[in-house]
Amino acid sequence: MIHEVTKNEIFQLKEILVSQFGQVIENDPFIHYVVYEDTKIKGILSYSLMYDRMELNYIWVDDFYRKQGIGSQLLTYMHEIGRKNQVQNISLEVACNNAPAIHLYKQFGYEIKAIREKYYHGIDGFLMVKEMIK
Repeated sequence: MIHEVTKNEIFQLKEILVSQFGQVIENDPFIHYVVYEDTKIKGILSYSLMYDRMELNYIWVDDFYRKQGIGSQLLTYMHEIGRKNQVQNISLEVACNNAPAIHLYKQFGYEIKAIREKYYHGIDGFLMVKEMIK
C-alpha cells in the first residue's frame, strides 16, 4: 500500500499537490514522493533526502480517510528510509495553529526548535526536528 510513486500515479499526484499545496516540485534529485493507495491515492508524503539529513516537505491524507492511521504509516515509512540511509535528523515546518499535525509529530519524537514568523501566509510556523542518530 505504501510505495514510491509510480508513473501511473504521477498525474493524480500532481493534481493533488497543486490543489492542496499550490505547486509541484519537479526535477529535483533530492525530492521523493511516497503514496498510500489501494484503488486510489489516499495519502501522500514528500521528503527530501540530502546526504545525512531529511526534510519532510508535505504530508497529506484525503479528508475521507483521516483518523485511520495513514499519516502515521507514512511517517513510519519515511523514518525507515531515514534509518536505512543513516540520516542524523529529520526536520519539518508546520503552522502553529495546526494542532492535529503538531500532536502527531510530537508522538513521533519531533521537538519544536524554532518559530518561523509569518511562514504560512501570515501565520507563524514551527520548525520541528527529530534526531535520528544520537
